[in-house]
Amino acid sequence: GKLAESLEVYKEVFSIYNENIPSDDYRMASLNNNIALLYQEMNDFPMAVQHLKKALSIIEKIEGMDIEVATTYTNLAASLIEINQVSQAEDYLKKALEIFDRDEVKNFHYSGALCAMASVKCSLKQYEEAAKLYEKALPEIEANMGRGSAYNITKENLAKVFDKIKEEKKEIECRSTCCFSCIRFITYIMHSFRAD
Repeated sequence: GKLAESLEVYKEVFSIYNENIPSDDYRMASLNNNIALLYQEMNDFPMAVQHLKKALSIIEKIEGMDIEVATTYTNLAASLIEINQVSQAEDYLKKALEIFDRDEVKNFHYSGALCAMASVKCSLKQYEEAAKLYEKALPEIEANMGRGSAYNITKENLAKVFDKIKEEKKEIECRSTCCFSCIRFITYIMHSFRAD
């Protein structure tokens, strides 16, 4: 209901903007970014990607827009993750984090980039890296938004990652124990064979 109505309003604004402002105006980037966020809410991630790329094509050319570019990279990566384009998402997040790391004053978008990269690392089963990123994000979230739902979700994600790390360690232990048992069994067989 409300999301569909919002989409219609955005389409009207697009038509007004197209008639009255240049296509490379910052307001066009902002509009594309906002409509992309709406498409994300509607779970239409391919359309979100399309609009975020349009926004990027504008703001990457405007001087002094580094944080906006990094934020758009992060939003784009989040949509790419949803459509299983993890490698592309990782590339955008690397760029975003490079920009955010250069910025002395961090905002909540930085923690979003950290969490998105942690999600990428989870997809790649790189749980140790994911844990480091979630741990780095938590104080940033707390500083910018407090210990609300974003903080709690990140903390839950970190706990899940720690569980995955424990599972992997158990598998490794099991494999080495199984291999040891297997080696003992083979050794036993070999000794028995020699005795005959």
